[in-house]
Amino acid sequence: MAKGIPYINQLAAQGGFFFTTCDLIQQFAMTTTAANALLRRLKAKHEIATPYPGFHLIIPPEFRVLGCLPAEQFIPALMCYLNIPYYVGLLSAAAFYGITQPALSTLQIIVPDNRNTIHCGNLNIEFIARNNLQNLPIKKFPTSKGTINVATAELTALDLVNSPSQSEGLTKVLRLLKELTPSLSKQALVNLTKLVPYTPPLQRLGFFLEAINQEELAQIVEQELLHRKMKKRLLVSKIKVPSKATVNSRWKIIINKTWGQEL
Repeated sequence: MAKGIPYINQLAAQGGFFFTTCDLIQQFAMTTTAANALLRRLKAKHEIATPYPGFHLIIPPEFRVLGCLPAEQFIPALMCYLNIPYYVGLLSAAAFYGITQPALSTLQIIVPDNRNTIHCGNLNIEFIARNNLQNLPIKKFPTSKGTINVATAELTALDLVNSPSQSEGLTKVLRLLKELTPSLSKQALVNLTKLVPYTPPLQRLGFFLEAINQEELAQIVEQELLHRKMKKRLLVSKIKVPSKATVNSRWKIIINKTWGQEL
């Protein structure tokens, strides 16, 4: 422990907030066994947290109750360590645009492949897989440790309407979409529709934009769909289709789930 506390204090004094097991081994020329023993002692004292094997956070006193740093402070460094592209999405992205209260206990991160949820103290990092991630538009938001990648408002809208089960249901999605529309740029939406390789997500976006009476924005999506072949698609994927389900002719959306009226 005599080595550990001065080491992390020095890192913190220099503005550092994380280190790796390899860093520790190299710093003190110790074995992996000795390094792991030192890490266990630091964790027992609540000096550090380990959100991912080999990657350790320095926990200042003000975050000891949380048991971790706030997610937006360390996610960029962790994703760089893992060499995985990412962006903050869905409800977590909506919070960056001020339309939901930030969830202190959960952050939703979009990544190329499925990954297990990370638990760090009282914090959960939920990973959602998405194809073609690296071609999609993001916005960098400042944090106390640098910047973090967040979906643009337009991409947030697209993701919300295509992931209702991860966004607290259709009623919540419609309310958030309505509140998000003042942040949507028509040109940015035009650009996004051309970047999305799959047609069904755009069909759902157009359907929902029409549902909240955003006809100009819906027409932007429709213009892109005119150049694509549309097939009938479920409003909510992986949900059984009712025997009397209706089909929206404009968007070719099978309405297999309804929502509340509180918009």
